[in-house]
Amino acid sequence: MLLLSNYACDVAQRDARRLYFNCSGIVLTVLFAFGAAVAVLSVVAFSLLVHAGGDSRTGLIGSLMGLSLAVWSAHLAILRYRRHGRFELDGDKGVLRRYRAGRLTGEFALSQVTRVWLTVDATDGLRLDGPPSWLQVLLDSGEVFRLAKGSRQELAPVCDALQELGLGAPRLPAS
Repeated sequence: MLLLSNYACDVAQRDARRLYFNCSGIVLTVLFAFGAAVAVLSVVAFSLLVHAGGDSRTGLIGSLMGLSLAVWSAHLAILRYRRHGRFELDGDKGVLRRYRAGRLTGEFALSQVTRVWLTVDATDGLRLDGPPSWLQVLLDSGEVFRLAKGSRQELAPVCDALQELGLGAPRLPAS
């Protein structure tokens, strides 16, 4: 049964104790990676301009700014990539599995989940009626995974399913 399907993610429930989440976050991750690549190219361009006889002080400032932008854009792309993906929550076995490119990359006991919460995504301009929320889980290792995204109404059935599995998801009105 499909609990949520929108432009950002899909959440399905195959039986009473198993949930599947697909929330790749690939669009913004690729944009950050592209920004890092453009910033690296700007560093190369500033270096070539200085080498061709340009002002070395301006070249140094431009290169430092480009390098700073490249580092931050790459950092944001990596951080975002680590939070998103495909997840399987198996209540019978008490595990949360993470998949990347069709292969298992991590398996975490549900006892490692220390918090389940919603956070507003104020950067999402696709929804004019109000910003959507991310459904996130925090593990005791400090890792945060984004399982689903949607309006509070869209996320209500997902939060209810997590509550039934004992994960302390926020109760949302299903109106």
